[in-house]
Amino acid sequence: MDALFATLDAPTLPMRGPRARWEAARAVEPHPLLAAVRAGRGAHTVGEAFFAGYQAALERLTGVRAVQALLVTEAGGNHPREIHTTSDGRSVTGTKAFALDEVDVGWVLARAGEPVAGRVDLVLARVDGDSGVARERLEVGWLVDVPHSRIRFDAAPASEVRPDAWARYVRPFRGLEDLGVLAAVSAARLGATADPEAQEGWMAVLVGLFALWPCDPDAASTIRALAGIRAHAMANSVHPIDGPLAGSWERDSRLLTIAARAREVRLDRARSRA
Repeated sequence: MDALFATLDAPTLPMRGPRARWEAARAVEPHPLLAAVRAGRGAHTVGEAFFAGYQAALERLTGVRAVQALLVTEAGGNHPREIHTTSDGRSVTGTKAFALDEVDVGWVLARAGEPVAGRVDLVLARVDGDSGVARERLEVGWLVDVPHSRIRFDAAPASEVRPDAWARYVRPFRGLEDLGVLAAVSAARLGATADPEAQEGWMAVLVGLFALWPCDPDAASTIRALAGIRAHAMANSVHPIDGPLAGSWERDSRLLTIAARAREVRLDRARSRA
């Protein structure tokens, strides 16, 4: 825990922009979640914090240190039955409807062959370059400093293919992303208030998240504890914001409520397993 407090006490990073802040933070912080906290502290936009938390979660998930993205969503949604992108083990073909762009590594959720007895075998294919990749930039009206695109793969070379992708990667990532992004955003809020009560609230949130980071994100106890920490964070959000983050927060704080229904379903299932 001392490492967390040392990170919170470190000077804020001077550079602006989501990727620049993440790369600078990761260069000086050996722990990915602490790098997300370092990038979030002093962030001028919610996007700067989101990007850092997202990258920390993906590094924990994949074990790869790179600027990366998980590409799941297609035109019909992100349920396994809606995944029509395919991989033959060497390449990827298909379209992802909404994906973080301008990264170095894309992990593409794809079908490996045709469904057998109603079961779809999903893999995660790693695409490192632009060969066979076409992008259409999306303007979503918020998180404007975090580029997203519709991405089409036409036999794009895959340098690695990992099996059992839904259970091993997509499902655990939901909790890891929640944790990483909430940590970075909480650090941003901590750095954007002079109110001692608010500061202490955000510090408590960060302590809880740091303690949860090594835990199994799919475990019922982890899901329930994260829900409790999130509730505390949302309650602490009523405190006013000082400085440059205020404008972005007014527009982009809805980030914290995205996928609320899916989060509720996970929590209900976790409670039923307890």
